Amino acid sequence: MALPQGFVPGAHPSMLADTVEYILPASNSQDGSSFSSPSSTSIPVFTFIVDVAITYDELEALKRELLATLDKLPPNAHVGLITYGRNVTVWDLACSDLNRCYSIRGNRPYVPSGGQTTAAMNLITSALNTVGAGGSSSPSSPALGTGMGGSNAGKLFSAVTPDSPSSLYLRSCLMIHSNSPSLGRFLCPLEDCEFVLTSIIEELSVDPFPVPTGFRSERATGTALDTAVTLMETVSVDINAKVLLFAGGPATRGPGAVVSMKKEEMLRSHRDFQAGDCPHYDKAVQFYTDVEKRLCAAGASLDVFVASFDQIGIMELRSCVNHTGGNFICVDTFADIMFSESLSRYFSLRDFSGSVATGALERIQEVDPTATFGPALCGYNAQLSVYTSRDTLVSGVVGPCRAIAPPSGSTPVSPTDKHDRPTTNISPVEVGQGGTQSWRLSCLDPNLTLTFIFDTATLDEAPTSAGVSHRNRFCQFVTTYTTVSGERRVRVTSIGHHVSPSTEPTFYVNNSCFDQTCAATVVARMAVSTMEDYSPMSWDSTKRWLDKMLVTFVRRFGTYQVGRPESLRLSPTMSLFPSFMYNLRRSEYFMQMNISPDETVFKRHWLMREPCDACVMMIQPTLHSY
Repeated sequence: MALPQGFVPGAHPSMLADTVEYILPASNSQDGSSFSSPSSTSIPVFTFIVDVAITYDELEALKRELLATLDKLPPNAHVGLITYGRNVTVWDLACSDLNRCYSIRGNRPYVPSGGQTTAAMNLITSALNTVGAGGSSSPSSPALGTGMGGSNAGKLFSAVTPDSPSSLYLRSCLMIHSNSPSLGRFLCPLEDCEFVLTSIIEELSVDPFPVPTGFRSERATGTALDTAVTLMETVSVDINAKVLLFAGGPATRGPGAVVSMKKEEMLRSHRDFQAGDCPHYDKAVQFYTDVEKRLCAAGASLDVFVASFDQIGIMELRSCVNHTGGNFICVDTFADIMFSESLSRYFSLRDFSGSVATGALERIQEVDPTATFGPALCGYNAQLSVYTSRDTLVSGVVGPCRAIAPPSGSTPVSPTDKHDRPTTNISPVEVGQGGTQSWRLSCLDPNLTLTFIFDTATLDEAPTSAGVSHRNRFCQFVTTYTTVSGERRVRVTSIGHHVSPSTEPTFYVNNSCFDQTCAATVVARMAVSTMEDYSPMSWDSTKRWLDKMLVTFVRRFGTYQVGRPESLRLSPTMSLFPSFMYNLRRSEYFMQMNISPDETVFKRHWLMREPCDACVMMIQPTLHSY
């Protein structure tokens, strides 16, 4: 990549493979001799959020799966449990004598009010720290309306109100302060609290609040998720966190509600979006977008497991999952065998115990005999950067990630003055998550794929006859992530290929330069990305873009006689692409009838992260047998 400025001999071990991976030195190492190793400074955290506003049979089936899940977690993992229905219950896993919990009202939005000032926030923080130093550590919670002995109780109550900033108010409700942190109480090592956690799960009961006829169950999903994020924000050490939400119905109470409790109000449909009749949508999306930013800042990802015959609001929740590397798994009931198999597959694919892929180390040792470790099956707090040769710019990424703002002082490419050399390889044409060359992913798994869009036209110079066949393009992907065991690793993948010496279509046809399945996946993801705002204009413009792109493709690479449609011919390496676009145009990704918005989000979610072969199967299903 550096060419003459940093020449590396071809016999160097790092040049023997396209992808190399290293363990980074520990942060306290000065000379690079000490490498990061499994330690308590980076711990895996699993927070379970369980919906108890479901039927008895559903809850019993879910409890069985949760108990089986505990055996699949690493022994050093810290776990937390939050249940919700009408209210939100946070369980204290450090109390072994009796099951102790804190209840939080689910109808109250714990968000900053417009009149909050920095002085007020400092007063709240000071009050919490003062109570932690000299006040009582009684487990009574202000959310329950009970007192907090000690001389500082009045000061705390005068500072902390229901309109205080979310995390600070919730900390006061849960008695989280310097002398009583969340780590060790609400987030405990599994090997220390397994008995307590098992007994709590076994004794879980259905939400006791009655549901009147003609009304939906009360669910404070947004408050429960907000509380889980707050717990992770109070942890002072580095964590590798996953939040697992098990939902059995739509959020109807508090922030993030997607529908009212009255059944006479139907959940939104695609027709309602066209008519602009979605009263809860904008407020819910704004709330979950704020939660998603906090999840990314805490290095956590959200996985949602849904068991419902109706919609539950994953359309409003999608940013928290799609931008953190999470997953959507939807079934009809928790008692269905499909849910049990899906949950088991979810854990087996990631193998949170820290194992490597089967045969991965052996394949690496075939190239580099000195290798002692293979790629991990799961990674946390990942950062991905892309570096390219000077004539190739990065337009963006389409997939489950969040863009990182470029460093201050960097000069982007000017679309008008190509001779003004930029300091970055960022293209002025943005696609998906663009405007940068670095992205953040809270969680990585073996099946996660990203689509990178490159711009080769902005700085492209006309090739000359001399040396035209020697032009090459380089691209390097640098991924830094943390394993379950706490190791910080960097994986570098370098790619180089020759630039086509000709722009004539016959060159691409004769040399089989076109990958139909990859092209279909890229086009499908770009189309889905442009329809994310769910406005009628974006759907129509995307359809017109697909039609125009397909016509241009066939006109450029096909042979035909004007006026004779039967004379159209395409190369075998390109003949399936129009068929893919035909099926994509009529697939469920573009449907607005006979499909719910939640189902649309679910299908688009998996299209944006699965490998190419699986994506093509989604676009154009294959009939194997009757």
